[in-house]
This record gives sequence, structure tokens and C-alpha cells, in this order.
Amino acid sequence: MTQEEARRLIALISQQILWRNDNKQLINAINVICNTIKYSPELISPEIEESMLISLQCLVAESEYKETDEASMAVLKGELRVASARLAYIIFQSFTDRDIAIPNVLKKWETIYQNPNEFSEIRNVIN
Repeated sequence: MTQEEARRLIALISQQILWRNDNKQLINAINVICNTIKYSPELISPEIEESMLISLQCLVAESEYKETDEASMAVLKGELRVASARLAYIIFQSFTDRDIAIPNVLKKWETIYQNPNEFSEIRNVIN
């Protein structure tokens, strides 16, 4: 696969995160983007970064547990929140490393993954 083909594939995966249609596949897509940012950052365009920030803004509320959630939905939201927190942390680190101003949405996620009231799996994304 050429680098251009890999970029196109990553762009398609990022679209799945932006539109958030299937939560189970969404978690997998988030994990792919996390690993790409970490290990092949040259494949991440500014447009993909921007779409991830938009997605993370939506995922703050969409991944939040509510007492009215059924058990299966609560588990899925927990997994989604862990993956989203990890993505936010990795993007935060990428911005810091490149001396880019940290957007408010990443600051919001920072308060989430540092919050002692969150599940330990969410707090552990920074480890």
C-alpha cells in the first residue's frame, strides 16, 4: 500500500468517527486513529485532526453514562468513553509536542480523564 492509499484509508476511517453511526465499529475506528497518530503521524492531515476535534466534542456527551442507561448501553458507553479519552490524550500530546495551542475540547477531555469520579479505565488512558 502506498502512503497516499494509506492516507485515503485513514481519512475514510476518520469519517466513521465523525458520523458515529455504529458504536462498536466506532471504538475500533478510534483505536485505529489513535495508533496512526502515535506511530504514523504523517498520515494524519489537518482535516482529519479537525474532524477528530469535532467528534470529540460530540463524544463528551454521547459517551456519558446516565442512570437510565440499560446495562448493555452503559458498558458500550464506558468502552466508548475510554477510547475517546485515549484519542483526546494522544491528540493533546501531539499538539503539545508540536507546540500547537490546545483547543478547549481537549482541555475538557483532560478534565474527564483526570477526574477521580470517572472509572479507572478512563483515568488510566494517560498511563
